[in-house]
Amino acid sequence: MIKADPKNIDARSLRAAIRLGVGTREEFDAAFNELSQLAAEQPNDALIRYNLGRAYLAKGNTEAALAAVQEALRQNPQLLQAKVFAADVAMRRGDYTEAGRYTDDIVAQTGGNPAARLLRAEALTGMGNFDQATGKSIS
Repeated sequence: MIKADPKNIDARSLRAAIRLGVGTREEFDAAFNELSQLAAEQPNDALIRYNLGRAYLAKGNTEAALAAVQEALRQNPQLLQAKVFAADVAMRRGDYTEAGRYTDDIVAQTGGNPAARLLRAEALTGMGNFDQATGKSIS
């Protein structure tokens, strides 16, 4: 598809997302470069911003990762994987209050999905809210 249309945004975005998971340094660098270019070309594409955030996190830049995913959520507040990613990054940074805000949204959006509730319990535990983290007051 890319050979037939090298400027195809969707195909390039998909290729970059796949490359993020390949594991080789060359593939990762190519994915990061492609996502950076795509973000410049398509500044309002939430999925591209989300994947760019994943790439920044893989490079160890949590600030840039969180900024990219927050922009993705500004563009598409319903992008569940971006909320999960943002909660994870916030927890890695030790910002459990911010993680709690994201996990509240995740639990609400998923109707109390058990995995979402577990993520919320992790954020509550990080905040020291052990009674809430037991599950009795997680809705």
